[in-house]
Formats: sequence, structure tokens, C-alpha cells
Amino acid sequence: MSSVLIVGGAGYQGRNAARILASRPGIDHLVLVDREGIAIDDVAAELGADVTTDFVDVRDPSAVAALLRRHQPSVVLNCAGPFRIVGADSAAAAISTGTNYIDILDDAAVVPDYLALDDSARAAGVTVICGAGFTPGLTNIIGRVLAEGLDDVEQMHWSYLVNTTLAVAPHLMTHRVQMYGSDTRVVEDGELVPVPGGSRMVDIEWPGVGTFKAGVCAHPEPLMAQRYFPTLRRASIRGCYTAPAFLELLAFLGNANFGSDTTFTSAGLELRPDVLIGDFLGSDAFKSSRIWDQVLSAEQEYGPVDGVRVAVSGRRDGVRVGRVLQYVSRERWLTTHGVAAVAAELVATGAVDAPGVHSAEVLDPQLVLPALRAAGIELGDFVESDAPEFHEVV
Repeated sequence: MSSVLIVGGAGYQGRNAARILASRPGIDHLVLVDREGIAIDDVAAELGADVTTDFVDVRDPSAVAALLRRHQPSVVLNCAGPFRIVGADSAAAAISTGTNYIDILDDAAVVPDYLALDDSARAAGVTVICGAGFTPGLTNIIGRVLAEGLDDVEQMHWSYLVNTTLAVAPHLMTHRVQMYGSDTRVVEDGELVPVPGGSRMVDIEWPGVGTFKAGVCAHPEPLMAQRYFPTLRRASIRGCYTAPAFLELLAFLGNANFGSDTTFTSAGLELRPDVLIGDFLGSDAFKSSRIWDQVLSAEQEYGPVDGVRVAVSGRRDGVRVGRVLQYVSRERWLTTHGVAAVAAELVATGAVDAPGVHSAEVLDPQLVLPALRAAGIELGDFVESDAPEFHEVV
């Protein structure tokens, strides 16, 4: 019997991943898990009889391990962040119980903590996929699709486009600032090197939306790519926002180290920059600013949008080839819970069995593309292009 246990099952991503999985014929049972006091039973009732519920404090790895021993799922899908705090410990708990593990990690800072679990995951025969969502996740899948048929891959560049969104939890605002810190890493001449967040700007045209500036950010994709594409010489990921002033603000704050968790004293109080900036960016004080006015205008002009763009260059029969694939969804967050559900389905049913720690490149396009279509994500075809990302000024 194939079963999926979803941590954060009452949250937006978790419950929507559950809805997709409940419709898949290969999934026999779902276990929805959230914190005490969350109305998880209401979500389960919407899905039908083959759903049970439980509770866990995801910050307690021993409790997570006990939960997995109790239910013995085929795979655990963790949709409960922030992954900088709970991700690697949750993956370790899964490995200790012999349970396959998937999450929607999007924090580059803890990628080394996940990779440190690779040997134990292989020894336990456990498949771990960290970052099976929008970005990383869909970005990685598209990168592998574009690399198919190339003799070698020299460059790989990912970009995403999002609205700022009007209601975001403070820890997510903090995460956005952290993504544009001064230690953002890109692959240059085959090596990971730090660059300022928001630097190396390029103009990217998004079909049906518009053209926006995109600057490099700290995300897991460049940190994992060379495991799958060992000939890679250059790689980076960039963020676009429909309110460009918001990207400029994030880059300024990130490079000023407002994403740091190092405490400082002000008026006798111990403060942390990351907590302070997260609270401020979600406050009425920020929402009275001109930048927030631009955020509101962009929301009204463009509506919901999640865009992904991947540009890959390499050689085929000795000739340099550039390929670009872009995907834009008007269904906010579909790409996150859709990819997460598909990855969970493929691992739960045994279609993907790859002990060790992986990013979403581990998902075979022949398997994952039809599953994505069934979840409502139709990628379309790539075009051959000499993309501006290949010629950025360093």
C-alpha cells in the first residue's frame, strides 16, 4: 500500500498537495499532520475516507521520528517551514526511521546540512528530495529537460517571477531579505563564488506579463547543480518581482545584513536584524510607504503570477546550443504544491527510488512531465535562444 504523510497538512501548500494526491490512483492513503489546535480534521473530511490525521511539533525531531514510526508511510512530504530551522532535522528524523522524505526547501543556507545526510540516507536506502516545489523544484525539472540530448552542459541559469503578495508572514519577509544577502553564491569558472545579492541584473521578458529586471539571489539551485551536470561552468538564479522597487529594497537590505540572526543591543534591548526586518516589512509602517504603493499597483495590474524561466547552454555534436523554457501560471502557488504532490506520488509508488539526498533533478522527465500535466502544470516546449543570461557582465 502506498501512503503519503503530509506535515503541515492544514496549511495552504499541504492541503492543496493532499487534494492532488487524493485524486491519484496510485496513492492508497493519506495522513495529514499539523500542530495541536489546528483544524486538521476539517481538511481531512473534505478529502474522503482514506485520510487519517495526527499532530506533531515539527521543531522536535524525536516527535517527528515517533510520528513516522507510528504511521509508517511510504514517504513523508514536509510542507511546514521555515526550513532553515526544521528542514534538515526533519530529514534526519525520516532517515532514522527508514522513511523516504520530500520537502519544499527554498533556503540556500541549510543546503550543506542536507548534503551532510547523504551517506546516512544511502545506507538506510532512503530517498530524500529537498526542494520539490516552485523554486527549487520546477526550476530543476526544467533544467534537466533542457539538458537532455546535449553532450555537455556549460551554463544553466534559473529565474522566477512573482508578485510581492499582499499578505505574507513575517518569517517569509525575512527569508526574502536573506535571499539577497552579500554571500549569494553563483557558479563561475566551475567554482561556487560569493557575489552581492541583486547584482548581475538582466532584463527578462515574461510572455503575457511584461519585462522586468532580475538580480541574482541565494537559492539552492546553484549549490546542487554540479552534482547532476559536472561540466557546468556558470550557473546562477535570479529573482524578479512585478514591483521592481521591491527587488531593489530587498537587495539593499540583504547586502546591509538585515537577514542576519546575530543579535545587537539597542536602547538596552537585545534585537535580531532578521526578526526586526521581517516584522517591519509586514507592518503598517512599511505599508504606508511609496514602495508598498508600487506593490499594490503591481498586484492590481498583473494579478496573481508565478513564472519560471530556465536557460541552458551546452554543446551538441560540437556545436554550441542555447535553450530557454518559460512557464507562467496565473494560479498562485500551484507550482509549489503541484510539484510537491507529484514528487511524493512518484516516490510513494516506487517509480523513483534513489537512496541519498537529491534535488528535483533526480526526477526522470519521462515520469515527471506526464504527472505534472495531470496536476495541471503543462510546461510546453523550449526554444533555441542565445539568452541574455549567457552574456551577463561579470
